[in-house]
Amino acid sequence: MATRKTKSGTASGSGAASGGADAAQPTIPKATPATQALGEAGIPYALHSYGDERGVGCDPRRVFDTVIVETERGLVAAVVPLGAEVDLDAIAFALGFRTAKATDAAAASAATGYPPNNVAPLGLSEEVRVVVDTSMPRLPSVLIASGLPGLDVEVRSSNLINITGARAAPITQRP
Repeated sequence: MATRKTKSGTASGSGAASGGADAAQPTIPKATPATQALGEAGIPYALHSYGDERGVGCDPRRVFDTVIVETERGLVAAVVPLGAEVDLDAIAFALGFRTAKATDAAAASAATGYPPNNVAPLGLSEEVRVVVDTSMPRLPSVLIASGLPGLDVEVRSSNLINITGARAAPITQRP
């Protein structure tokens, strides 16, 4: 899948995929709501640790952020490529809503239970709808936040879309 430090979520992988024998092994938690949801569904995944910057050492097109958006019908988890600008009108349109507005990191954390800036689109309340950018389904796998700083989850795009019941739509600003 990727070439960064990796531990498998479904097998007892060991060692780092890159960085050599002297690379520090990340402390991998037993579960986050995201990994728990994947495990319960029997979906394979891999955990990837990172330093100060997400996406280093892998194809940056495969790294996605989750932005929590508020609409007149509740919260939406918008999953977009890392660094992309979210198009709030496109999110509202894709889901048949009138309006959508971004929440701040503290409000997103309070609503999801995830730490600020580490929200995963998995393990959320059933009331939270999920919409992914149309670039995701074309990728074999993607990296999303695990719910813990410094740790991403890699999962097949199709599995992520299926487990979340996500709708794919063009939800980022296009140049």
